Amino acid sequence: MHSLTSDTVDHDILTDRLQQSFCVKGWALSWIKSFLWNQTQSVSIEGMQSTRLPLTCGVTQGSLFGPILFLVKCADVIAIAQRHGLGVHSYADDTQLYFHADPSAVDSNVQKLVTSVGDIDRWMCANRLKLNQDKTQFLWLGTLHQLSKLRLLTITLGGINIKMSTEAMCLGVLLDSAITFVAHV
Repeated sequence: MHSLTSDTVDHDILTDRLQQSFCVKGWALSWIKSFLWNQTQSVSIEGMQSTRLPLTCGVTQGSLFGPILFLVKCADVIAIAQRHGLGVHSYADDTQLYFHADPSAVDSNVQKLVTSVGDIDRWMCANRLKLNQDKTQFLWLGTLHQLSKLRLLTITLGGINIKMSTEAMCLGVLLDSAITFVAHV
């Protein structure tokens, strides 16, 4: 499971993608540009406020439109993962890659995952986005009998070793390896 950051979404790249990949033009594109480019920010410390400056990147979190724009921006991430034969779920800035495999055939699927994440990372760098490695998790799901056959306890993604988790959050549901939902309940 990977988490992408939405605060680095470049407005120019996003509007180019809307035009080129999704054929958004005319008044619709103008409306989106006004939503993106009419944002400012300032910093307030102990009652002192800095000058308001325009934002050139990021989509507004908490808005209805922000998550949709982020998903539009990251649509290629889904295509990359699917090209590698992986399943993908995305919601706002959370993306989960997954595969189904018999415990005896796990190695080739893990290699697909590693290759896919490498390709996604390169795409993200080219598009001024970043994987949030602090939120990256790796979780095996299965029966206790199936899980006992697995020997892979760590996966290396982008030079970082990620230990297998016993639990992971998925859209507010805490999943455990054996899918008992005990931790969630």
